[in-house]
This record gives sequence, C-alpha cells and structure tokens, in this order.
Amino acid sequence: MSPIDDNLAKLSELKDTVKHQWDWVQEAAAPATKVISTFNATDENNWLRVKVRSSRVAVESACAAVTGALTSKTSAVTNASSSVSSSFEEMKDKAFALRRENPSIIVAGITILAVGAAYRPGPVPYRAMLRNAVVGSCAAAFFFYPEFVARTAPYVNRVSLDASKHANKAAERFGLIKNGGDSQQ
Repeated sequence: MSPIDDNLAKLSELKDTVKHQWDWVQEAAAPATKVISTFNATDENNWLRVKVRSSRVAVESACAAVTGALTSKTSAVTNASSSVSSSFEEMKDKAFALRRENPSIIVAGITILAVGAAYRPGPVPYRAMLRNAVVGSCAAAFFFYPEFVARTAPYVNRVSLDASKHANKAAERFGLIKNGGDSQQ
C-alpha cells in the first residue's frame, strides 16, 4: 500500500466519523431547531401562527363589541341628558314666570305651611304660630325675591344707625355712658 492509498483510507474513515458526529449534533439540536423554525416559520399552517391569529381575532372582536356598547351607551346618555336638560329648562322658566307673576301667593303659601307646622292639638300656641308666620314669610320673601333685599338695604342701614344713636342718647340720660359712649361706668 502506498502512502497515498493509506491517506485516502484514513480520509475515508475521518469522513465517516465526521458524518456520524454531525448526525449526532443534528439529533441533539433537533428540539431547538424545531422551536426556532416555529418562530421563523412563514407557512400558514404553523400551529403557533394559527393560535396567535385566533387569539388576536378574538381580542379584536371583544374590543369592537365593547367599543360599540360604549358608543351606544354614550349616545343614549347624551340624548337622555339633553332631553332632561331641555325639559328642566322649560320647567325652570315656567316656575320663574309663576314666581314673578304671583309673589304674594307664594309667600302666603309658605307662611301658611310655617304656621301649620306650629299647630298642636290642645291649647293653641299663638306665640309659636306668630313666630313661624313672621320668620316664614320674611325668609320666603328674601329667598324668592332678593331684589327686595337690595332695595331695602340702604333704609335698613340708615334705620340701624338712627337706632344706635337713640340707644346712646338713652344710655347717656340714664347715666350708663358718658360723652357719647366713650367710656362705661
């Protein structure tokens, strides 16, 4: 045997050994290769692609249903609130017109309710009824007719100053204060 034939035989053995070892490496890497080919697959029948697509379609349809329901509820609330606000505005305008047209009737009605709240069976509590009538009618007039307060405010201020002056003069006469209220005894 010549050295060339000897080298060719060794080369053939080496080729068989490398081929056997390469087959072993491919068998060991087969699970990893399968996973990698799954993530890089472009075929339409890949199990991962089918699962992802069906999940995405389910999520998109659920989101579309929620968005549709939200839109319909929002429009229903908007329509209801606009109809309620328009009817409320109409009722408010009617109430203001009634209030402006019949001020004495409203104050009288509130006064009657206030007096009725003080009534008890047995001896009639005239003092409580009178108190409720005055407080109820004044409160109703001030609450429903604030322009009344604005018109009478200057007179009330002037009268309160006059009352203060009269009280100081009376106190000086009785000797409770001296020199116009500068000092007390």
